[in-house]
Amino acid sequence: MPVPLDKPVVTPAIKAKEYGFKFFTDFAVSAKSGAEGDIFIRSVPLSEDGELLQSQPTETRCPLWTAAASIPEAAAAMEAVMKALPLIEVWAAKAKEEKE
Repeated sequence: MPVPLDKPVVTPAIKAKEYGFKFFTDFAVSAKSGAEGDIFIRSVPLSEDGELLQSQPTETRCPLWTAAASIPEAAAAMEAVMKALPLIEVWAAKAKEEKE
């Protein structure tokens, strides 16, 4: 049950701010096989000065291979990612060795 304060707390007015962009904060791909998998995408609004509005996320989950078959850019992106993954593994292993 709320209890009244003797002296109410007053916060200053907050100036309105426009968030006219989208920033992707999370992107995950699960490719369980060449026919099964999904994509998870999370984005938040972004202001011109770079502030992220984390309180307003948009989340999308969809079938990976259906999206790749339906969207030529998604198919090209998946091909590029699959080509890059072995290079990233080599780079990460080298970076790890250099730290040790």
